[in-house]
Order: sequence, then C-alpha cells, then structure tokens
Amino acid sequence: MDGSDRLSLESLDVRRVARLIDRFPRLRTRLFTEMESQYCDLNRRKPHQHYAARLAAKFAVRRLLGGGALREIEVVRDSSGSPSIRLHGRADRIAEGRDILISLSHEGALALAYVFVSERHV
Repeated sequence: MDGSDRLSLESLDVRRVARLIDRFPRLRTRLFTEMESQYCDLNRRKPHQHYAARLAAKFAVRRLLGGGALREIEVVRDSSGSPSIRLHGRADRIAEGRDILISLSHEGALALAYVFVSERHV
C-alpha cells in the first residue's frame, strides 16, 4: 500500500440509527437515495441494520475522500450482489482517479463498514 492508499473502518450502533430515523423520518431522504431506502425497506426484517451499515460506509468514504455530502455517496449492489459505491456531485469530483472498495457487515446492534480507497493505476 503506497501513501495514496487508505483504509477506514466505521462502526455504528444500529439502535441509535433506528432511533434517529424513527424520530426524524426526513433523515431518510436527507441521507439516503431512493434506491438505498428501497433496498433497506423492501423485504427486510430488520431495515435499520441495512440503513446503519450504509450510513457507516458513507461516513468512512467521506472521511477518506475529505468531503462530499452523505447523499452524494450511494451504496449500491453490483451485478454479483456485492456492495459498491456510486458517487454523485462533489463527492464524484473529489474521488476522480480513485477506486473505492467496501465491505459491509451487521450483527445485532452493530453495523460495520470497511472502506478502501486507492489511486487508480492505468
């Protein structure tokens, strides 16, 4: 890993995220894209775990990039079903020339996101 490669681990308490989302429903539209909300809400027994894992990923990506609004950082599924990042707006401009890899996990009251950002090698 050279000086331009960076790794971040972010953990969030699922219960805390659940309380915030339930208490302030508008947070969903301020923090998550429509696609993210649909993924978390549809056919999920525990949607707050999915919201918390995505929010952890957004925090980690923003920290590694040094900016970008949380809603500009979108967690999507690639063709194999693995989570990946799609950037929009300022976050996309900041990340130009970089690759971002993520891994999400949640168990009980804990949601984790591992994010690795590296310079794109051509």
